[in-house]
Amino acid sequence: MLQYLKKREVSNNCEKEKRTCQEITLHKIPGFFREQELHGAKGHDKVFAAAWLDNVNVLLGTKNNKLLLLDSLTDRSCEISLPCRSQPRISREESCGIHSIAMNISKRFIASGADDPNDVAVFRLPAFTPIQLLKKHNDWIFAATWLTDSVLVTGSRDSTVKLWSVKAGLPFTNEHPLADCRVHTDKVRDLKYCMNSERLATLSQDGTCKIWDPHSMEVVTSVSLHYKRELVCLAMEYPIIAVGSQKYISFIDMRCGHVSRHVESLDDGWGVRSLSLRGLTITCGGGKGRLSFLDLRTGNYIVLSPAKNANTGILDSAKDRFYFETGKGFFL
Repeated sequence: MLQYLKKREVSNNCEKEKRTCQEITLHKIPGFFREQELHGAKGHDKVFAAAWLDNVNVLLGTKNNKLLLLDSLTDRSCEISLPCRSQPRISREESCGIHSIAMNISKRFIASGADDPNDVAVFRLPAFTPIQLLKKHNDWIFAATWLTDSVLVTGSRDSTVKLWSVKAGLPFTNEHPLADCRVHTDKVRDLKYCMNSERLATLSQDGTCKIWDPHSMEVVTSVSLHYKRELVCLAMEYPIIAVGSQKYISFIDMRCGHVSRHVESLDDGWGVRSLSLRGLTITCGGGKGRLSFLDLRTGNYIVLSPAKNANTGILDSAKDRFYFETGKGFFL
């Protein structure tokens, strides 16, 4: 920190020191977190997806197909109306819900599941005005991510990946994706885009993670995974792709296209349900309701609360706390 401050006084060329400070900060921040369970979504089924709109408001997608706007300060929520097809589906399928919420780069548009789980609804912020309904998938939408402010990619249980143009002024119902790709042999569970490397990654229950060139929508690398049960989530920041499965976090090196290592989840085999990668720290949410932080340099989980022996006051590493825990997680 001192090196960064001193160098900043005399030069603008201090990106290396700034990046080092950011990495140290990211490593230390989890130790200052405190759990607080919010009940604004009470009465709804499991929350499958979430996205922060600002420092206070978070958007939630639930298993019973509700889109909720939650105020984290007041713990109150309101429901956002989802656009419907002109011809509603005959019967509502059970155990589906909204699995993905994605905000575009300029934070003007947000995409989520629609009233029909096979569709994607695009809203204009901050009023949540529906501007488009993307309708071409034949099964549930599991993932969506923005490539640019107006280009969206979606992945579905129908095993396809589709590319969409989303612009104001286009017809409300869009049934014509820019690209329609079927390279996986099973459902597509997640997808992520890395702007720095301009690469798209897709994760499928067929046991592969595929790396795409989004300009041509062609697969450049296909990686076979060792652990294939409950492949649910991805996190991506060049040159690393993190994959969550039932028991492990697997790491793919994009430069060579191979799995480099595995780290066991702290959730006792209840599944890695969400991953977020920033710098050298990966945040892992598990099916047992636990939130943990992994240091990629050491491959070890960050100690959130060092334990002391009650009698001697000496640190006892065997009882260190490595995760936050609220609620009952997947047991609900």
